[in-house]
Amino acid sequence: MGYATEKFSKRLKEIREASGLTQAQLASELKVSRGAISYYENGERTPDIEFLDSLAEYFDLPLEFAMGYTDNIKQEHRNMYEFYGLDDAACEELDFNPEIGQLISAILGHKSFYALKRCYNSLLKNYKDFNFEQLSYTSFLISDALNKIVFDSLCILRDMQFTPEEKEALRIKNEIALKEFDELTKKWNEEEIRRKKEWEKKDLELAKKDEEENSVQYKAQDNVYAKFYDGTESLAHKRYF
Repeated sequence: MGYATEKFSKRLKEIREASGLTQAQLASELKVSRGAISYYENGERTPDIEFLDSLAEYFDLPLEFAMGYTDNIKQEHRNMYEFYGLDDAACEELDFNPEIGQLISAILGHKSFYALKRCYNSLLKNYKDFNFEQLSYTSFLISDALNKIVFDSLCILRDMQFTPEEKEALRIKNEIALKEFDELTKKWNEEEIRRKKEWEKKDLELAKKDEEENSVQYKAQDNVYAKFYDGTESLAHKRYF
């Protein structure tokens, strides 16, 4: 079976099954034998140009689609499929939302896209040999790269709406905001250190007062602890630490 015959056999079966027609019904509509349809679908025979033309005309399809050379039913999308592999749904989306092309351009031009492409190609090439852990890890790498690429790309698209002057004004505003944040953080840290020192001082004062008020009891406890406990930890250490 040649390449063209194989492509056509698969496409013919897809078209017929999608239409809801049996082989016999399609044969009757196109004025050929049911056996011919069977041969074509199994790739056992190569159709002539008359049959291809009849098939495309009957279903109102581009000849390239009927032959299996493109996945686009709309003629105007054929070149986009040939050049970029975009199907009708993707082409329609670009037709209605051309700004998405800017996002696609930003993604394809991202410095991490090459690594993403290599990872994806490796997955396509070796997926049959991958175990669950390898698939999960590859999925993580692709997702992580995509997150970075999409985030950076969205930032690029956001910045496209600003003039150079507006960007500079935003940069200065961000620098001022960051400086104010750093100053507030520094003051907060200094206040935390001051409060911590005050707490430690109060704790030591309370511990000293407690030791003085209960010195007889604590000494007795320490003596008992020293005699019967085999470890090195003292009651005094447990009380204050």
